[in-house]
Amino acid sequence: MRSRSLLRRLDAVRFPDSYVDFTVLHPMEQHNYWEILLAIKDRTASEFQVNYFLQMYRKCPLISKNAFLLRLRRWSLDEDLHVKREFSVMFQNFALINRCVAVPNRCNRLSLWYRQIAYRVFAENGWVIGESDCSGIRFLEHWTSAHREFVIDLYQRAQPTLGRFPPGWVSKFDPRLPFR
Repeated sequence: MRSRSLLRRLDAVRFPDSYVDFTVLHPMEQHNYWEILLAIKDRTASEFQVNYFLQMYRKCPLISKNAFLLRLRRWSLDEDLHVKREFSVMFQNFALINRCVAVPNRCNRLSLWYRQIAYRVFAENGWVIGESDCSGIRFLEHWTSAHREFVIDLYQRAQPTLGRFPPGWVSKFDPRLPFR
């Protein structure tokens, strides 16, 4: 009988909501944090991944719900919002020209880490950073194989539109990822 009353009292105690602030991590670490967290939830993570995740987790402070939501609303200092908007337009238009990839949604939900690499790769192939025009970019089949494989992987990870998909297209998009 005592244990039930103790359990009722413990249930009545309200602990403040606290959240793990992953925004303190580097963009690459944020990307890895979520990829490994989902692998842990899916029970496919290796021991090395779990240990790496725990190292990153220890770097993250616990903060209140209001402070956490405020940090999520604040954009990363590493990113120019104008470049992000123009990239999303160019990224979608480039897929319309190159029929070997699926057309992504304008809100492609790629992580900051992927976008930073994509900016560099697209710039090396003719994109003027900060412009939505993709007419100066070479066709995908004329890119180096490493760049082409990266961009195809990027399109597979992006949130697709409900449009056409190339034959045999395999999407790697995971709606559980919190990227904006």
